[in-house]
Amino acid sequence: MTAAVDGSGDEESEIARRKAVVAAGGTDRERWCDPASYEAFWSDRSVAAGQMLPPGLRVCDIGCGMQGLRAHLPAGSIYLPADLRAWTPEVLPCDLNAGLLPERYLAICDVVCLLGVIEYLYDLPAFFTALRRRTETVLVSYNCVDFAAVDRAGYGWVNALGSEQLLALLRDHGFEIAEVRRVGRMEILVRATQPRFGWLRRLRRDLRRRLS
Repeated sequence: MTAAVDGSGDEESEIARRKAVVAAGGTDRERWCDPASYEAFWSDRSVAAGQMLPPGLRVCDIGCGMQGLRAHLPAGSIYLPADLRAWTPEVLPCDLNAGLLPERYLAICDVVCLLGVIEYLYDLPAFFTALRRRTETVLVSYNCVDFAAVDRAGYGWVNALGSEQLLALLRDHGFEIAEVRRVGRMEILVRATQPRFGWLRRLRRDLRRRLS
């Protein structure tokens, strides 16, 4: 979720509106419930993300938006979308800043994808603490401060991590870095897994899949 802004005309008003949302500590529902907020160039990130996943996984796409990732998943994947807005009937509601997670999908998925999402989360340690109890693998994108100096609040971003800080955050929450890929000018994709996820959690996950 990194819509371009150039600071002219209506875009100046949009930048100011985004900064007000950030200053208030809110979630920008106005922006992310509007289909016009989703940029076509984000498909490059979806293509790269799909290339980083093996076939046959259940993929929970949190912050799915227009579900651009769906078309780029490997063969045999099962797509489990979640977002602020129920764009289609299968989209589960979630609001990560409010602690609302798509629990039904998290209980059965192999991997959680967070593409253009965590820049908008106010409490990243709390979120990854919750996530590590629920999933074995994450695929995360992030626009890093060490790649480009930009007005982050103008983009609506509420945190500012360097690439090494992001990797350290994942490691601190029990994830082992499996792959890192650069996407575009200032974004990386990171796939990370939990080596200690354990057989009991996998057993519970398999049981929930049979019951779902």
